[in-house]
Amino acid sequence: MSDKVKRLIAVIICSVFFSNMLFAASSSEDTTAEPYDESEFPQYALDLRRTEIITFGSIPFVLLQTTIVYSFWRYYDHDFSSDYIPNPLAKSSSAAGLDTDEQKMLLKSTAAICVGLGITDLIIQLIKRHKSKSRAKKNAQNAMQPITIEAVDEEENESFYDEPPLPPELEENISTEEDKEES
Repeated sequence: MSDKVKRLIAVIICSVFFSNMLFAASSSEDTTAEPYDESEFPQYALDLRRTEIITFGSIPFVLLQTTIVYSFWRYYDHDFSSDYIPNPLAKSSSAAGLDTDEQKMLLKSTAAICVGLGITDLIIQLIKRHKSKSRAKKNAQNAMQPITIEAVDEEENESFYDEPPLPPELEENISTEEDKEES
């Protein structure tokens, strides 16, 4: 291709990509986004999103911890040889002494742990939600029952407080005739 054809193609591509700037919205229009409503997404989508965020968000931390644990295990497994001194922050895998199989194993174990964390959080959230719903349902049922006030017979009430309560029947509380004679 000649230079003229290349320039023509470059001008056409630039004009196509930058032509949308000519038709941008005017500044008088309100372009702010509306916040989401609570009922806009179903609950399973919110739970799935939370699980996804926790799973992918924990990858760097879990990978670092997995690498540290594996480095120390490898150092121990090779009888504390100086060739296997743990270095989880090495700039390359060759500096850390990890081969391809070890790197794959670290990534697979990290992925499994992260998925386990995400699923564990999902299960905990589902249990909490179920408990709070059942508690709210129980409170709603109790709220609908009217409170009844019953009159108390005053003679029963006075006699209840006049007599002291009986002690529990434990060996030290039971007095026999021999104990009475001694005192």
